[in-house]
Amino acid sequence: MEEESKKTSINIWGCCVSRDSVAFRQNKYVVPRFIQGISPFTAFDGKKILLTIEEFSEYPQVHNFSKKCICHDASKSAVEYVKEGRADWALFDISEIRRSIYIWKDSGVLLTKNSKLSQMIDVLNAYFGGETPSEISPFLFSEASLRVAVEKLCDAFLKHFPTERIIFHEFYNVDCYLDEENILREFSVLQRAENEKQNVLIKKAAEICKKKFSGCHIIRMPDKTFADCRNRWGLSPLHYTSLYYDYAEKCISLILEGKSSEEEKEQLSVLYELYNEKMLSCCMWARKNGYRQKAHRAEEELTRARSLCAEEEQKLARLQSDCEGLQRTNVHILEENRALEREREELKENVSSLERERAQLAGTVSELQELRARLERREKQLTEEKNAMEETNERLGEKMRLQKEELGKKESALSKQRERSRQLQGELNALRGSRSYKIGRLITWLPRKIRGVFGRR
Repeated sequence: MEEESKKTSINIWGCCVSRDSVAFRQNKYVVPRFIQGISPFTAFDGKKILLTIEEFSEYPQVHNFSKKCICHDASKSAVEYVKEGRADWALFDISEIRRSIYIWKDSGVLLTKNSKLSQMIDVLNAYFGGETPSEISPFLFSEASLRVAVEKLCDAFLKHFPTERIIFHEFYNVDCYLDEENILREFSVLQRAENEKQNVLIKKAAEICKKKFSGCHIIRMPDKTFADCRNRWGLSPLHYTSLYYDYAEKCISLILEGKSSEEEKEQLSVLYELYNEKMLSCCMWARKNGYRQKAHRAEEELTRARSLCAEEEQKLARLQSDCEGLQRTNVHILEENRALEREREELKENVSSLERERAQLAGTVSELQELRARLERREKQLTEEKNAMEETNERLGEKMRLQKEELGKKESALSKQRERSRQLQGELNALRGSRSYKIGRLITWLPRKIRGVFGRR
């Protein structure tokens, strides 16, 4: 505790650049309060809501510090929280002005957008009954709105920190970065365009801060500052090379010495020029390193190219040999082509002959189809005649049946008559053989005979 009491206490409002500048030589400083990720547009405006860190418990991967900053942004208590740190100094930057704003219109809530809040946005949407936020770009705010928001934040700070205890840290997005091979490269065209837009906004806000904090201490960023991909937070236009944090910490250390305003400005200017030269030297070294590596790569490429040339020459020799073989093959192929051409002509003739036969067959097919149609019609007629004959046969059959029945009846009657005739013949024969018949016959015959005899006379 005694060692901590010897350190200078500094409260920080801003982004990681200010925090990393103090942490560069953390054995010299203690930071009671640090607020990050809150835009002046949301620091006081919008409906106040009381959130707790526990409400974001479903996201253990997000550090409690980020959750705490979101809670202070929601309750509009960030400045009060910083004041409670009771530090000797306040390190202030306005870079968070570049962030977009989340607005829940129905709930009237404004919060600063950042990657951690975006991860946990479902918690807030559920808190507001399922309402999802709209996103407002900071570039859509008018200059008047920008001035009001920044001045309100500065006035709140001035209530708790006198200007002589405020260190205004002025820095911007950079367009170049040092890669893993220590080569200085540029960010993409789109990123540089976004950097320029954000820098214009930060510049306007910084000018307002410097007027409101008139008489404060100012740390300017060297013009030749560049980013570094090996920064512990990753590659970003605001994640600088360690040389910058060395510079910023030395500026803070110089300010804390309590020199006169003129002497402080002069020495800060010397540091600015010195580190500008250092940055420039690093840039030149990085560029030279890049040139050397490019030259080395070019030599390697040249060696590979020469090796490839030798391989290509060998391939060319093989290709020439292959070409001679191909020429011989081509001659053979030409002969085969001629033979194929002759076969093609023969095939054409055969095709023509087949076409003629096809035409003839088509005619024959047409005739067969007509014949088939006629046969079908004839078949239909015969079927109709057959049906008619079958009907006639049925009628004749019925008639013959009736005639057979009638004939049977007549045969039965004839049989009876024959039987009667036999009976009568029997009776007649019996009568003829009888004596009375013979007497009667004689009686009748004798007169006829007599008449005959007399008649002939």
